[in-house]
Amino acid sequence: MKANLLFILLFCFVGANAQNLKTVYKQLVYVNNQWNNQKDLDASLKVKSAKLLTEQELIQFHLQETEKLLRKRNINALSETQQKQRLNNLNTLHNYWVKGIFPVNDKHQNRQPYFIDKYNTYCAVGYLMQQSGADKIARDIHETQNYSYLYDINHPQLMSWANESGLSLDELALIQPGYQNDRPTTILELHYNNVGVDINEYLEIQQGVGLYSNHFKKINFYNLQNSLYKTIMVSQMASLGKDVFSYKFPSSDSFANAGRFELRDNIDSLVEKVIYSPDSIHIEDYSVFGLYSTRRYFIGENESTPLGTSLSFCGLSFGYGGTNLTLQILSATIDTINSCLTLPISLGNFSYSLVNKTIRLNWETLSESNTKNFAIERSSDGINFTTIGSINAAGNSSDKKTYSFIDKNPRYINHYRIKQVDADGKFSYTKMLYIKVPQANPLEVLGNVVKENLQIAIRLPQADIASLQLYDFSGRMIKQFNAKEGNQTLYLTPFAAGSYLLQLVTKDGQVFNQRVLR
Repeated sequence: MKANLLFILLFCFVGANAQNLKTVYKQLVYVNNQWNNQKDLDASLKVKSAKLLTEQELIQFHLQETEKLLRKRNINALSETQQKQRLNNLNTLHNYWVKGIFPVNDKHQNRQPYFIDKYNTYCAVGYLMQQSGADKIARDIHETQNYSYLYDINHPQLMSWANESGLSLDELALIQPGYQNDRPTTILELHYNNVGVDINEYLEIQQGVGLYSNHFKKINFYNLQNSLYKTIMVSQMASLGKDVFSYKFPSSDSFANAGRFELRDNIDSLVEKVIYSPDSIHIEDYSVFGLYSTRRYFIGENESTPLGTSLSFCGLSFGYGGTNLTLQILSATIDTINSCLTLPISLGNFSYSLVNKTIRLNWETLSESNTKNFAIERSSDGINFTTIGSINAAGNSSDKKTYSFIDKNPRYINHYRIKQVDADGKFSYTKMLYIKVPQANPLEVLGNVVKENLQIAIRLPQADIASLQLYDFSGRMIKQFNAKEGNQTLYLTPFAAGSYLLQLVTKDGQVFNQRVLR
């Protein structure tokens, strides 16, 4: 894969940044928009000023406020068994958020639920399942619908587990957060000392991604006497793509054999500090909040270090201070991205715009070398993808190129990714975009509040329809209907006033929900 291909964001589709999360309520909605549906919300949250939180703290705060809200609710309508299980689940939820270990979003560009991540870290709802003896349900969801919101998950035992949990489906949906695609700015590779005359001394650094990640603008180099001997700007560094930049010291200059260097942002705040010697490296990582992690590696470069090698960080770097990077002496990969780094499957960012039922995907390259085409892939589950189109690439270009593709027939739930293919057959993927198209829901409720009869429309061929059920918000199925293609009347006369969930399931396992208010 040619490393000089860089995708950049065309439009900010999330629209969230630290400046517009001014109130506690806006912070909570940013994590989970189900906060918009909570009628017993403490009104003070809508006016209370928000504190600047890390991603980890933001998830913890969301779960803490959720727990507080759920503990206040009247549960007299629940059975004694349900009340006991509800208390157990809320205690489990408390222990979960206090521990503060949450899934990592490494595949999606937008904030997204992860039921269980690649490190076997459970989301809050998945953890409640695991701890209550329903781990098989959690694992099944992970295998088939890992990135789905709770209302869109189809599992034959999900509703019955919800009913037994003492928590309503609405409450479980509130618990489930989305996780930010976040990564701190970090050094990837360095070479500062070797046998004989120092040659090809260099640094390789990856910019951070996410709401709270700082970007470095310059690097200050200090020797052991604490003297500043060199400053370089990011504009002086070579771009290797994927937000990776490198700097090679000219032959007339030298990287001190021991000392420190500091990555600083545009207001001169620390982003990362690296203190190095012949036998160790100490790293301090910073964000907009200050110091949030320190790392110490008992390895360095000295006169016995083999020729042609460098210190390479191997593994995956991810958000809120977490990292599993190890440091190794490997063959130097000067002018190319560190080969042992596990990069997220992304060439960068891309964006979308939604107009009625069509989705326009947009992406841009700053330069291209040997690129052949871009294949557009779509999935309903984020796991199994189908190619829905292809766009020819410029091939070789040093100019900015803009590309777009229109999906005229998106599904209700869509995961998109772009596969960039080179002329030599090598390829790489962007991260995924998750886009829900409400207009593509084949289940439509005709009317608002229902008194006796519910008028619906199912816009699917009869052969594709598997089932149609009505649930109350405790997760209990109260009626199964004979679903028909087209308009249909459902009789709700025996049922009490309240909120219900109408669920349509297709033969291929897709699930479509509509709320019903009676």
